[in-house]
Amino acid sequence: KSKEITIVEGMLDAMNAKASGIKNVVALGGTGINIRQLELIDKLGIEKINWCLDNDSAGKEASKSIALQLSDKNEELKINK
Repeated sequence: KSKEITIVEGMLDAMNAKASGIKNVVALGGTGINIRQLELIDKLGIEKINWCLDNDSAGKEASKSIALQLSDKNEELKINK
């Protein structure tokens, strides 16, 4: 129902976020996003993504790469890192 989601890397990250009261949290299951996940974001009409990947080099690089993929798919999508 919400047009906003928070994306994290792993399932434990998602469970911790939900336990802390953050709603609409989903886990990538790693540092990459696949075409099915991109299509689902579009299909659900998500307007805003709060990006919370790990603050290590892999998470930082993945954040940049995925942000580009998402903005290419939907220019109006708001992405918070």
